[in-house]
Amino acid sequence: MEGIIVFFMLFFQLFGVVRPESASFYFSVYENRALHTTSSPIQSTFVRDVILCARTCGAESNCSSANYNSENNKCELFKERKEDVLHGAAVITARGYSLLTKVTIH
Repeated sequence: MEGIIVFFMLFFQLFGVVRPESASFYFSVYENRALHTTSSPIQSTFVRDVILCARTCGAESNCSSANYNSENNKCELFKERKEDVLHGAAVITARGYSLLTKVTIH
């Protein structure tokens, strides 16, 4: 839980100038969880932290979820939506991973 609070504190420090009404999405973060899917990532890149992984997913129109591995700073982007991730695709317990899911604001 502490990690999630730290994530949001850092998120708002980086994006504090963005008004909530101008943002079209946010991310839910699940620590020590990863998306285990048979589909290949749409993009795989190396970034220094979970916030940059979220920004990378946010910049990719096809990205709806991402795995971030803090041990090797790897960020994998996937098309699977939050509903798919939580109600169908396999979510596994994985130490050192963070699962990010895009939350659309209506």
